[in-house]
Amino acid sequence: MTTNQFPFNQVGATDWRTALYAATQTVIDVEKQFIQTGFINWLPQRFQLSTDQFQYAVSLGPQAQQSIANSLITAIDNRATIVLVNDAQRKGQGNSKTANSTQSFVPDPEIPETSIMVLTFSFSYL
Repeated sequence: MTTNQFPFNQVGATDWRTALYAATQTVIDVEKQFIQTGFINWLPQRFQLSTDQFQYAVSLGPQAQQSIANSLITAIDNRATIVLVNDAQRKGQGNSKTANSTQSFVPDPEIPETSIMVLTFSFSYL
């Protein structure tokens, strides 16, 4: 996966997740290590970011970057669905800068008394 780059939108995030989860455990472990030790380097290697989006990701600082990385690692370990919310810029309106991740759990309809983890990652530089 070291050379694959995906669009920074929900389709790209889904394609990345699908490719990752279909890979061998060794490839998954390497991807997790890359995320864990260098999230700010991993992000533009894996996704097509605008210059403004990348600069914003850098401006979040190491603590926020590590928190996001930890959320991604947990999601990968649980083979969770990963949802990327990346709002489009609204011309002539107030725009916001947002980066956060939220874990949620939904019941698994196929396995009673279990749940499926969903990681929703919001990243907007508007």
